[in-house]
Amino acid sequence: MNSERLEDIKAAIQRLPAQEFHTLASWIADYEQERWDAEIENDLKSGKLDKLIKSAIDDIQSGEFKDI
Repeated sequence: MNSERLEDIKAAIQRLPAQEFHTLASWIADYEQERWDAEIENDLKSGKLDKLIKSAIDDIQSGEFKDI
């Protein structure tokens, strides 16, 4: 996306009435969460998180963790 287009989008958002802004903000938050979930799922499927998962399991098995 070019910076001019992004600036146009930002300007349009600033002109929104409060209710429409809140609706958009809520949609963006939901959309961001969906993208994050998809990224995590892809990372799990590709094995990118295997070392972290193994490390966490090792810590749990050795008692080197604390409840949060």
